[in-house]
Amino acid sequence: MICKRFQTYAVQLTQQLLIIFILTALFCVMMRLSSLGGSSSKASVDKNYKYYTSVEVKNGDTLLDIASEYVTEEYGSLHEYVAEVKELNGLRSDYIRSGQSLIVPYYSAELK
Repeated sequence: MICKRFQTYAVQLTQQLLIIFILTALFCVMMRLSSLGGSSSKASVDKNYKYYTSVEVKNGDTLLDIASEYVTEEYGSLHEYVAEVKELNGLRSDYIRSGQSLIVPYYSAELK
């Protein structure tokens, strides 16, 4: 008699746990889908595109001066931006000279 009750209780408990698991999984899927829908529409509004432009170095300019003018919030720091400019232009040092052309990256929300 006790074994029969225990079996019935175990089956009911298993069914309840299965229902809870299914409901939890559905809730997670619904939350994921709603967050994807919200972020994709926001991403299309807030999306920035990366572009490159050429800048002519003027007398007295430094890499930090140029970086300060073109750096955007997509970069973690001004030094990270300078490192990318140096890499793009094959520079091994921070030395630049007047009349030199540099390629600098920038971001814009406008699709060009």
